Amino acid sequence: TIDCQGRTIIGKNASNTYGIYATSLNTTIRNCNVSNFATAIYFDGTNGASASNGTIQNVTAATTYSFGSAIYFDTARFNTISNSSGTAYSGYGITMTSGSNNNIINNFNASHFNSEGESLSSIRIISSNYTTIANSTLSSDTGNPLSIYAGSNSQIYNNTFRS
Repeated sequence: TIDCQGRTIIGKNASNTYGIYATSLNTTIRNCNVSNFATAIYFDGTNGASASNGTIQNVTAATTYSFGSAIYFDTARFNTISNSSGTAYSGYGITMTSGSNNNIINNFNASHFNSEGESLSSIRIISSNYTTIANSTLSSDTGNPLSIYAGSNSQIYNNTFRS
């Protein structure tokens, strides 16, 4: 468990950097502000890692790195993001690839802002099944608030979409 107690983790916006990098089962991240990394929070379930059954709660994650993600789930499963935000200034608020059974719920705010006019998404889901997005706000100033590629059986309800 990482409990920042409201403190901030700030990077230098360098490529291939992570504010918090998790590969363990049952990781909890709460009460943190993480910004200026290529990826602010990365749950890595690849190559035998087990970034599953985790929780991100009361977290503000942001990236200004081009095509970066505020929160990235890579082959991660059964994780929940709640009462948090993911903001990208030239990237993605959240990216999920090759995972399943992840939940984005209860006042999550995903935002994408891009002064360069690139058409990117607040939340991007790629080959991730059984994703639930509920009671959240997704906004993008130049792209789609939500993009799903090859994701099936997802539940999306009680959300606000702005573009």
